[in-house]
Amino acid sequence: MARQFTAASSQYLERAAAVVTAVPCTLACWYKPVSAGALYILMEVSLVDSTSDGFLIYQNSDGTIVAAQRGSATATSASTASVSSGTWAHACVVFSAINLRAAFLNGGAKGAADVTSVTTGTVNRTLLGAQYVSAGTKNAFLDGPMCDAAIWNVALSDAEVASLASGTSPLSIQASNLQAYWKLCGDASPEPDASGNGRDLTVVGPTKVDNPTPLLSRCAVAGVGRLVADGRLVNQGILKGGLIQ
Repeated sequence: MARQFTAASSQYLERAAAVVTAVPCTLACWYKPVSAGALYILMEVSLVDSTSDGFLIYQNSDGTIVAAQRGSATATSASTASVSSGTWAHACVVFSAINLRAAFLNGGAKGAADVTSVTTGTVNRTLLGAQYVSAGTKNAFLDGPMCDAAIWNVALSDAEVASLASGTSPLSIQASNLQAYWKLCGDASPEPDASGNGRDLTVVGPTKVDNPTPLLSRCAVAGVGRLVADGRLVNQGILKGGLIQ
């Protein structure tokens, strides 16, 4: 399961607060782009009324994944590989310090870390599937499904990013620093935050879609979870002694 975003309908998910406000932080998600040659904003933590300050993960028009930090300057780092149209991809950006950021595609393809120093000011919104341009205006809408979006207030290591891309749940990576995790199952509105921090998202358009992902679904199927091949339960609980808890 996933949430389907349709760019022509200007769809997005929003929280009227910033999930993180400063570096270090990490943003990650799975998505399946309709086009590899379009600019899609995947996630951003920014100002509601301008593009002056924020932390973003986006697909550039050349299909690379980009980490962008805005503030006293704008600095970006791009993955060394590009996504393919109609294919699921894991995108992740890591902001380690005010002068260090990097982008990853499918757990690797890490671009050269950008070392431009950027001081980001106030941020007050979290947005999935678009970016704020001015008060009440957004653009660069995502076209395609997204699932398993998460934000941490630490810089994940290269190994942890690779683990996420292999299918590990965000709940198993730096759990104490996981600030928000949206499975994007599409079963509830607002979209619930599975991290336990209560940072739910307002749904403006994206709908539930039965679109097979690279993961076995983390969402409930008729109230029962599914097991991955190694025996881990990746939905509603943990398999202990043969029981779902």
